[in-house]
Amino acid sequence: MNPTIQLAAVTILAPAAAALAVLWLGQRALKGAARHGLAPLAFAASYWLGYAMLSWLQSRSDFAPARHWQWIPYLTLLSAAVGALTASIRSHIVARWALIAAVAMISTWLLVPTWPDLEPRRAITLPLVAAYLFLLTVLLEPLAGRLASSVLTSHLALTAACSAALIAALVSLTYGEPAVIAAAALVGCAAGAWLFPEPALARALVLVYAVNVGGWAFTGAINPRPPLFALLVTPLAPLALWVSAVGPLARKRGIAAIALQTAAVLTVLALAGGLAWMATSTDGDSDW
Repeated sequence: MNPTIQLAAVTILAPAAAALAVLWLGQRALKGAARHGLAPLAFAASYWLGYAMLSWLQSRSDFAPARHWQWIPYLTLLSAAVGALTASIRSHIVARWALIAAVAMISTWLLVPTWPDLEPRRAITLPLVAAYLFLLTVLLEPLAGRLASSVLTSHLALTAACSAALIAALVSLTYGEPAVIAAAALVGCAAGAWLFPEPALARALVLVYAVNVGGWAFTGAINPRPPLFALLVTPLAPLALWVSAVGPLARKRGIAAIALQTAAVLTVLALAGGLAWMATSTDGDSDW
């Protein structure tokens, strides 16, 4: 098989199809609140399928994390489990935020490397990244109550795809290919959201989106010299949907609403991509 086709099948087609299949089977097998936590589990299962297939394609058989970025698949499992739990049971906002904060801190501790030349140094980067993951999650969650799950999930997928493309183009395929798997898994989840409308679907996905897509953006941002911090803007792009969720623009419906939402998200993505592209140094090096 052509290597390009094989890579596309592993990183795009298989994860997208797997996520959609898990959602379809779950919708048929589960009832009531049990369905609410299905989306993050579908994402995690399809992501791991793609990650395992990519490792096989690259002749890697050792899944034990040896580098900071190799923790992302495991943190995906953790955040998916917490997202599914909080979506499936009635939980007070304080308890939910405490769980989100715990996941953000664990993820940050494992994702931030111990390099002596890390910019900024680890003691500063740790609280900044933890706050980034926490705030991204808690600011996206309320959108799930104001927008259809299909709309929010589609923009999460769009953002993940753009983020993966920037990482692959400006930093390294080492990080870009696993990030593409996340985008493909979100495409499958978005397709499921359109086919099987479920109000809680997008809300349950937000935490695992923040950890996985935000984690790859952070990994891509810190590896070039100088760092490409503009890459950290890309996972924030769905927050631009707030312009169509509150205020006078929230009254728009149909094609006008879709156009407004897409334009808002693409504007942020274009800004982040432009800043990252301009900041790219031709003599920069990557630590991979």
